[in-house]
Amino acid sequence: MFDSFKKAYAISILFIVFGSLLFLYHSLNSLSFSVKGIIIMVIGLGLLFVIKASKFELNKLRLEDIEMRKRIEEIAKYKSHE
Repeated sequence: MFDSFKKAYAISILFIVFGSLLFLYHSLNSLSFSVKGIIIMVIGLGLLFVIKASKFELNKLRLEDIEMRKRIEEIAKYKSHE
């Protein structure tokens, strides 16, 4: 299905790593910090949180779907016995 999120997870890790490297480079090179590096790291972390929430919601919907199918089967069996 569409819930693997492998590409989005890889992109978020790349954002975090790139932002960290940019931040470290600027802080070691000019003894100041890079706002761009911090923003890129925050984007990567935000993407990780979105992925985690999406996986949780998809799993919840999958369980609800299974429960609804069981109820429909029970109703169909009940109607067929009448």
